[in-house]
Formats: sequence, C-alpha cells, structure tokens
Amino acid sequence: MSEYLDGVKAARAGNRSRSHLHRLGAVLLVLLAISGCQKRNTAPPLDKRAILSGAAMGTTWRVTVSRQLTEKAHDELREAVTARLEEIEAKMSHWREDSEVSVFNRAGAIARVEVSEETAWVVAFAQEMRVQSRGAFDVTVATEVAARGFGPESLRPAAEENVPRGGGGEHLQVSTEPPFLLKELGGLAIDLSGVAKGYAVDQVAALLDAKRFENYLVELGGELKGRGRAPDGDWWAIGLENPDPLGRKAPVAVELRNEAIATSGNYRLFRQDADGGIRSHLIDPRSEKDQDQLFRSVSVIHPSAAEADAWATALFVMGEEEGLAVAARSGLVARFVESPKSGMSRGRSTASFDEREVVGSRLPVQEK
Repeated sequence: MSEYLDGVKAARAGNRSRSHLHRLGAVLLVLLAISGCQKRNTAPPLDKRAILSGAAMGTTWRVTVSRQLTEKAHDELREAVTARLEEIEAKMSHWREDSEVSVFNRAGAIARVEVSEETAWVVAFAQEMRVQSRGAFDVTVATEVAARGFGPESLRPAAEENVPRGGGGEHLQVSTEPPFLLKELGGLAIDLSGVAKGYAVDQVAALLDAKRFENYLVELGGELKGRGRAPDGDWWAIGLENPDPLGRKAPVAVELRNEAIATSGNYRLFRQDADGGIRSHLIDPRSEKDQDQLFRSVSVIHPSAAEADAWATALFVMGEEEGLAVAARSGLVARFVESPKSGMSRGRSTASFDEREVVGSRLPVQEK
C-alpha cells in the first residue's frame, strides 16, 4: 500500500508543471478501446488481443490486453480480476450492509471502528483530497446524497434528526497504523463512491502489472486506465461524448499515455424540477447545493485513476471558473463542458488535455 501511495504522490508532483488553459469543445467519456495516432513498426497484429468483462461495484468492468490468451489463462485472469474487485467492494461499498464502511456508518459518536489497511488508506487519501480541494471533495456527504434520493435508504435521516449532512470531514478521523476510523459526531456517514472506482481501476492495473502484462486497458463504470499500447501499436484512445442525456455524440477521442481518465457529470443520474433545474447526486459539500440549469461534465487525466476520479468530482462541484483556476494551480489535465438544451456544447480545457486529442478521420465509437 505504501508503494501505491508513493506512486500517487510522485504522479501528483509530476503533474504540477502544466498550467496553461484555453477553450475547446469538451465531452464526457465512454469506452473506446481503439487506438490514437503515431503507429509503431513493432505493433502486434490486430488479432493479438483478449477481452475480459464482468460486473462489479454496481456497474460493469472490461479489461483488454494486447496479447492472445489460452482459454485457461483467460479464465484464470478473469477470476483474479473478479475476486479483486469483489474484495474492494466488500470493504468499501456503502450499499452493502456488511461492508466496513457500512459498519462505520451505523456506529455512534466517538466510536472507533477497526477496518482493513486498504479501507483506511482510501479514507486517508480522501481526507487528503479534501484538503487539496479546499473542501470541494468530501466523503461525508453520504447522508445528504441519500436524503435527496441517490443513496441507501438506511442513510436518510428522519426529519427531526440533527445530523451532519455534508461538509463534515473535519469530524472524521482516520488512522492507517493501526487501521481504524473514528467519528466525532453521531450520524456522520461516509460515501467513497467518488474515489473507490478509481482506486479499484488502479488495483486491477497493479494485478495486471504483477502478471507481467505490459499493454492493457482497464475500464470500470466509465473510469479507465491504459498501459502501453493497443494491439495495433498506438496509444490507447478513449472516445468521448457530450454530457447530453439524449445521447448526441461528438467525434472526439483522446489518448492515454500510461494514464487514467475519469469523468464526473450530472447527465446520467439526475432528476429535473418543474422549472427545469437539474438535481444531481453530485453535491457541493461546502454549500450543499446541487441544482443546475445545464448538463455538465468534467474529465481528468492523471497517472492515478484514484486521483483522476476524486479530482473529477471536486472540479465538477467547483464549477468551471473556480475549477479551471484550481486545475491551473494544481497542474491538472482537465476538460470542462456544458451542454444546454440546444445541444450546442461549450467547453474549456487545459492545454495538456488538448495535446492528447486524437486528430484525423472520425473514429468509430464503442459504447458501454
């Protein structure tokens, strides 16, 4: 676990040098296991690949490796990925009553709840992200999200209950050695949805690394991480679409250069008020606001899928102006996009995001 944390810190340090911002058409990601530009003579034939898939963490997963596998190797790898994702979900899902997170959520005030080293690390990482984002990322929004109908009913407070419903991260304590969580206020609950999928993608990638796979693409519920090259020798390329519930697409793709990409948006999981306001599961912990008049998304590219996941959430709730300023300060590779009802999307991104855009003829899109 310490090696993984060191890797995240190194990746963050390496990203701080990029800051130039400018305007671009922007989009929300869907899986496109195709390739970018810049072919290499060492490219393996297109049929030299294997695709594995399954369901986990309330969504689907897919792994593509640039290597043919025997039936036995295929089954063994699929079982290993499935087991690893189940292990993470069993610890961190606030939807599962027996998870470590749910045990903590049910505990009373000043309760010390022993957890695995892995869960403690993820919560500690989330708390660090809370500091880095100045409160825009905060896993203690669980009760507020549930109160608005986007979380487990067990976390919805009764009307007379006075419990922290968002922005209560200062009342959450975490120890990684020994690993435990401590809540200072009764009713405080955590939701790791904004980081757990990204963390899981990193862990599947680590599993593939340990098995000596050098070229692969991992996808879990829209969060992706690519290593090495696609079967034709190009960088792994990810097709992107506008944050539009009607599914209108933009012919755009970006390369992953040994990186991950994560997106947060309000156009898939939302409700609309009578006045057209969008009520989303993405809530600003600092103000508890979630209403918007536009469908929006934020995509972040980062060597760490966990960090890309958390930053995408944080930048989304910040909004474009604040988010772009933070992205510039933090050297993040990010893209913001808004899609009004007219369908004409408007986006802004960092220059480093633009550098990864695939140019040339339109690419076919393979949707999840």
